[in-house]
This record gives sequence, C-alpha cells and structure tokens, in this order.
Amino acid sequence: MIRISRPKSIPSVLRKKGRRLTRADEKEYQRDPQAFRDGSKRFAFDRSVYADASVKKALLAAQHDKCAFCESKPLPVSDGDVEHFRPKAAVQQAVSTPCERPGYYWLAYAWHNLLFSCERCNRRHKKSLFPLVDPQQRARIPTDPIETEQPIFINPAEEDPSAHISFREHVPIARNGSRRGKRTIQALGLDREHLNEARETHLKLLNHIFLLTRLPGIPPEHRTSAEDLLRRMTTDQAEYASMSRIAVATWQAQ
Repeated sequence: MIRISRPKSIPSVLRKKGRRLTRADEKEYQRDPQAFRDGSKRFAFDRSVYADASVKKALLAAQHDKCAFCESKPLPVSDGDVEHFRPKAAVQQAVSTPCERPGYYWLAYAWHNLLFSCERCNRRHKKSLFPLVDPQQRARIPTDPIETEQPIFINPAEEDPSAHISFREHVPIARNGSRRGKRTIQALGLDREHLNEARETHLKLLNHIFLLTRLPGIPPEHRTSAEDLLRRMTTDQAEYASMSRIAVATWQAQ
C-alpha cells in the first residue's frame, strides 16, 4: 500500500447528480429512520453515478491502475471496483459483530470516500468492515462530526501507509507493532496466499535485476538498462512498490 494523491477536482457526475441523490437519500432517511436502521427499508444507491466511467478513470489515473490496498493491477483480468472507504449500506466493527444499518449512506457519492480496488480486497475481505478505535464515536447521520472518528483501517488517500505497514521479504508486517497496520493487513487479506505468491515472484525478479546492477564486468549499456528497470520497479506506477522499495533499500544496506 502506498500514499495516493487523489485529484482535488471532483468529477462532474458526483458534483451534480451525486449531490442530488445524496440530498434525496437524506430526506428519505429523515422520513423513517427506524425503518432504515432495522433494515426494512434500504437505499437504492445508483452505481452508475459513483462508479461512472469518469470517476473510475480519475481514480485509476491517481492510483496508477493499482488497487488502493494490495497494489495489484487487476485490469488485465477484471474490471475492479470503485470502493467506498466508509461503507455506504451497512457497517461492521469486526467480522464477529453484526452489520449495523444504515452505513455511511450520505457518503455514497462523496469523492473523498471513493477508491479503486481489486475485487478480492473489496468483495472478499473488506465488505462492510470499518472498525473504529472507539465505535461509540461512529457517525450515524450527516450532521455527526465524522472528524472525531478514529478509523483503524489505513486510508492511503489521507495518510502514508508506510508508517504502519512494512514487509519481511514478500510478507506484509505491522511496522513497530502498529495495531492499525496489523488489523489492516488481517482484515483486508493483504497477507493472503495467492497475493504472497505474486509478491514473492515479483521480488525474485527484482533481486535478479538488482544483482545485475552490481555484477562486475557487465557491459555499461546492460548495467544502465538494469538500473533503469530497477528504478521503474520502485516508482509509484509499479506493482508492489512499497515492498520493492523496502527490499532494494535492504539489499543496498547489505
């Protein structure tokens, strides 16, 4: 997971249609809050708005076509998801606790609440999970002070994930025992088997390239090419950049 710089410019469909739908949802909730709390009524969120092509394109550009959480590039094999950091329909403090309804319904079309993610991270792992340090501080309606919440999950669009998550070779670990790092890794499945395997393969290739840059007697043009490739594999645009940077720094130190 790396820091994401989301554009400040809000896509037009969110500014216009999204805001209209948000106001309509807020009025609908006010008519019968209890029905939404007990699940007898649910919001009909318009995916064509929050996942509009213009929204997805802007997120993909900001995230270099990578999942905000695992840094995989899913587009060659799947469409990926426009994901809500704060879940819109329902919310869970933990897997073992029941879903509470509604979720952060007023943020369904909020630009600052959207990220691009792979389907595995979003649908298989995160789902409605959104734990807080103190769940009593959870915002329930639009007028609640959301800034008093202390989310446990790391939001890469608002903070630097490297303060909480590091790597031991290809396996993610909590940096300095960070509780938030540990919970984020576990809940989002950032240490899942197939993802670890993909990172391990990537790391082996990276290591071979690194060794080429240190190989005595290698022709200058080949060394330059290897150094350029090594540099590109540690930029924000590359898959698993956070792991790659740590690995290269470790090898250089050794």
